[in-house]
Amino acid sequence: MNQLLGTIEIKLLSETIFGGDGVQRETVDIDLQSDEYGLPFLSGRTLKGLLRREAQWYVNQLPPSHQEAYEKALGQLFGEADEGVEHRENYQALKFGIAKLSDEIYKLIERENLPSRNVFDAVTLVRSMTSIDDETGTAQDGSLRQARVMQRDYSLFAPIFVNRKLSKEEKDLLETSVKLLRHLGMMRKRGKGQVQCQVHWHDSSASNDNKKVANKPIDSEVKYILLHIENEEALKINDVLRTSDSTRSLNYIPGHVLRGALVHSYLMDQGLEEDELATEAIFHDEDMQFWNAYLQINRQRSIPFPVHLYETKEQARRDLADHEERRVYNDLTEDIEEIEKEAPVRIGEEMMMIDGERLLASNVEKTSNLHLSLNGPKDDDQVSKLYRYESIAPNQTFQAVIKVEKMNEFTKWLLEKEEMYLWLGGARNSGYGRSRVRISTLKENPEQLTPIDEATDELYIIATSHWILRKEDGQLTHVLDEDFLSEELGAKLTLDQYIVNSSLTGGYVSHWQAYHPIIRAVKAGSVFRYKVEGRLDRERIDTLVNKGVGQRRNEGFGRLTIFTSWPYKTLTKPKEVKATYETVERKHVSKETEREALQRFTHEFVQQDLTYIMHEKVNEWYGSILHNFRQQVTFGGVKSDLSATKIGNLLEVTSGLKHKIKKADCAKTEYQKVWNRFWEGYDSRQSNKTKLNYELIYITDESFGKVRLREFILEKLPKYQWRSNYFQDTMTEASKVEWDVRALQLLLRRMVRDQRAITK
Repeated sequence: MNQLLGTIEIKLLSETIFGGDGVQRETVDIDLQSDEYGLPFLSGRTLKGLLRREAQWYVNQLPPSHQEAYEKALGQLFGEADEGVEHRENYQALKFGIAKLSDEIYKLIERENLPSRNVFDAVTLVRSMTSIDDETGTAQDGSLRQARVMQRDYSLFAPIFVNRKLSKEEKDLLETSVKLLRHLGMMRKRGKGQVQCQVHWHDSSASNDNKKVANKPIDSEVKYILLHIENEEALKINDVLRTSDSTRSLNYIPGHVLRGALVHSYLMDQGLEEDELATEAIFHDEDMQFWNAYLQINRQRSIPFPVHLYETKEQARRDLADHEERRVYNDLTEDIEEIEKEAPVRIGEEMMMIDGERLLASNVEKTSNLHLSLNGPKDDDQVSKLYRYESIAPNQTFQAVIKVEKMNEFTKWLLEKEEMYLWLGGARNSGYGRSRVRISTLKENPEQLTPIDEATDELYIIATSHWILRKEDGQLTHVLDEDFLSEELGAKLTLDQYIVNSSLTGGYVSHWQAYHPIIRAVKAGSVFRYKVEGRLDRERIDTLVNKGVGQRRNEGFGRLTIFTSWPYKTLTKPKEVKATYETVERKHVSKETEREALQRFTHEFVQQDLTYIMHEKVNEWYGSILHNFRQQVTFGGVKSDLSATKIGNLLEVTSGLKHKIKKADCAKTEYQKVWNRFWEGYDSRQSNKTKLNYELIYITDESFGKVRLREFILEKLPKYQWRSNYFQDTMTEASKVEWDVRALQLLLRRMVRDQRAITK
């Protein structure tokens, strides 16, 4: 079983630039990748590649007598180097989680609901750089660039998982490669990306990664096992459609992916070889079926959204609030005629569930990341080393069902578990796929969503997964045979209307080391409406829904649900439900270290928040100055003589004060002393010279009204309170004065820059 081996701690000794996600914010030329919380991170794939490179260098330095053993350890730890194709032999390789900041920081962000953009700005800085001309020694034209960096002195933590005990050589090689990793990220030759790394080994005896309930009674009558899947990392579940440098992701976890992961965990946990597996029971369509894992909505398993529902184009364009109801129209009945002239469009949501007489709908959140291959052929310029993965975003909850007709050793093993870790999808050794799975049982089929009216004259069948249907001659077909359905359900059924979409389907079989043939299947969400003559047999309906239709039912294909009416006229969005941020046990991190990291982040966040507030307030004050000055000149008949030089005099005093208060015993006293001296000099000059027109500058604020500049600087600004929107004010008197001076300096700079606009 996969257990936590340890944690790699990466301390940033300098500003660092992790590989970006291809999104540039504002005018930044090089940006950082960040997660949904706004925190930068280092992907497991990148970390694995960096460590593999260091490990390879170390092995190359060893004497020949040791190289063979350590080369073997290298392949077992990191997998065999290739051109991007995952070898089946690499399944035992280490699994590296994403390197993230302290858990306490994540908990704080969730608890306080901090905006991701504010979080991102709090832990990062923007640096400018340019290239120098070798001949002139000056900056090259057009070479100015801006790069966003993560601040130094933060520590990142990346969990490492393993499914077996490491050998002495493997453990030594891993620890050494971690210590050798001293630089990462971009611009390392410019002083960025210096790090210090170490491994903190985990006590495997205390691991709770796969909880087993002692002496848990096994109900031999269990027919459905429910899996609650919380993906703590992104899931790379590839669609068949892809290009050479990018992949598309499915919006669900296919049954065959779950089956493979569970069977692999079972073999590893029991110490079995593949030929010892009871394949006939586990892989038989009738004995066991692994149904697709779909998004959880209101704590229930959803189904793919049916294709026969439409809404008006105008409604579709609106950004509807949560719980706001939308009118939907059935394209298989006459109610679609109500909006035929209004350009009806198909409902855009992907998944739904029934809530009384309305539908709840939601989409699966996706993410996309760029990756760079470090192990491909370095001398082949024709081979692109840059590629993109689309994946299911982390921290979402899915539900899957395993239908069990016969109890066997595999199902008994699974039912003994309370929860476990599984790695699902592709790139499992590189920061994708880690999922926490909680196990429970069901008594009823969760895919029969509504009661059955046996006396109905119509019937809807919705494909809740892809179907692979074949005629008796083996040819693919897209509809269920009417005679087959009539026999199965106990009444004569005639196909009335239907809407069918198709999808290409394939899939990789690890045991074969080959792909399924790509064929066209009936797509999930396809809808069929039948006329019914006679009375339906409820037991036969339950039987059909339970066993499914078509081929590869053991892998989640052929699922369906049946409605004997369609009363649903409204649709709404459920309250957004995200999986709670789950932490990986890290006993080596002291409470003091966690507390220091939290205090550092909180301080930086407050500083950034106050910066936002200060800029907004300065913009407000400047707007009032502009308005008031123009009124004075226009309606007061005053001749303006307020030059940029005269405003610059104020700015010069402010800039000097900024440095003086840092050295002063009392910043408040120093502030008042400097400004009193300035205004005394101003008054003396006014007695024998033309007015300098500072008296024309008025500032308006809701907290103190309309005041002259002198009164604002000496009285109102020192009393103004700078408060964060998210945390209680802990500002010292000295800090308060510093923020006053910063705000005044920003205001005066704005006035100098826009002096013409003021006097215009």
